Amino acid sequence: MRPARRFAILSLLWLAPAGLPAQTVAGGARAAGLSDAHGALARGPAAALVNPANLGLPGNPTAALQLPAMSLAGSAHPIGLGEIAAYSNAVLPRPVRESWLARIPAGGAFHAAAALDLEVVGLSLGPIAVTASQIAEASATVPRDAVKLLFFGNGADGVRHPIDFRRARVDASRVSVVSAAAGLPLRRWDGGRHALAAGLTAKRVLGHGLLALRDAGADLAAEPGSLDLRFPTVIASDTTRWVQSAGWGVDAGLAYAGPRVGLGLTVTDLANTFRWDRGPVTVRDGRAWVTTDDAGLAFTPLALDDPALDDSVAQVARDLVGAARFRPSARLALAWRPAARLSLTSDLVHRTAQAGAMQAGLRTTWSIGAETTVLRWLPLRAGSSLGAGELGWSAGAGLRLGPVALDGAVGRRAAPTSGEPFGAASLTIGWR
Repeated sequence: MRPARRFAILSLLWLAPAGLPAQTVAGGARAAGLSDAHGALARGPAAALVNPANLGLPGNPTAALQLPAMSLAGSAHPIGLGEIAAYSNAVLPRPVRESWLARIPAGGAFHAAAALDLEVVGLSLGPIAVTASQIAEASATVPRDAVKLLFFGNGADGVRHPIDFRRARVDASRVSVVSAAAGLPLRRWDGGRHALAAGLTAKRVLGHGLLALRDAGADLAAEPGSLDLRFPTVIASDTTRWVQSAGWGVDAGLAYAGPRVGLGLTVTDLANTFRWDRGPVTVRDGRAWVTTDDAGLAFTPLALDDPALDDSVAQVARDLVGAARFRPSARLALAWRPAARLSLTSDLVHRTAQAGAMQAGLRTTWSIGAETTVLRWLPLRAGSSLGAGELGWSAGAGLRLGPVALDGAVGRRAAPTSGEPFGAASLTIGWR
């Protein structure tokens, strides 16, 4: 196998993770250890990200500081990232190529995704909290025909085969969110054993970059074994500007806390004015050619309003940029404490975002979790999630040293095409 071909194959398979996507989990490693089923438990800075009403409930710390917390997830299916990395600097043997291709069913595709959720800082003082976080997402879908073409060419057996690239796509984005939240106690009764609160979060959303690639047609060349592809790439990024676009968003929530039961209802992005600015949008009318011996790429960058840009490509670009918005989502949360040192949780999250929207992820996800503090200084957690027929799991632990809480979690998050392995860590300092 020639080096140029090997480079083209591995570059394409690594494309999504290299960009830096999938639905992230807000709230630090404690939330991750519960498979995101912590909407009724979150307090302090984490409450601002999940349900601001929790800031107005009993059990909220007098003051808390959450230092940088990170959650990182990535996956490739049905060919694993580890398998691809093993051949990053080596020739890909034909038996390996045949084995990898056999894993992709007819009409199927290779999928890759990655997500980075970095909560830079969070601070709460009583019922008020401020947070700053950054989210980066990327994903890629490569149809089976495209993988076969890159692995073996087209027409190597002397016969031209039809090639289907209609589902090929790559998406990537990076945004930052700065938020301020407040919880308002509405009512307490039975000596304070029951409490009801409402909350609001106002946030500033800053967009740093957007990339979208789509297939716009494929034509077989006259000679067998060659292919000409067209794939316009939309890039909303100006290297001279850290912030490309900005907007405002609002979240709202209600919460109840009782002796053994906690309930919460949150609507995230109840309103959100964020839109990508079309000014810095560049459309690269990409083309690629592949033969049995070689491969190459060529891009022609044009501004979105450039008259030289093909009308059909310009319309695709406008649609992609217009769809990349934040849509409302709803969370219904439950926490039950059957014993003094055991909490069982369950969250149901529904997202209205369609494909192409920001933070689209799975439409509906159901998560359950359990946390035990048999040892007060060593909380243990486990959880499971279900979405789009995919099952996820998580396990986590914490370390309590006075006001300092160090948490970690690992697991596999439910995702549209396969589970996404993830890891999370966070550090919080709180005072009651």
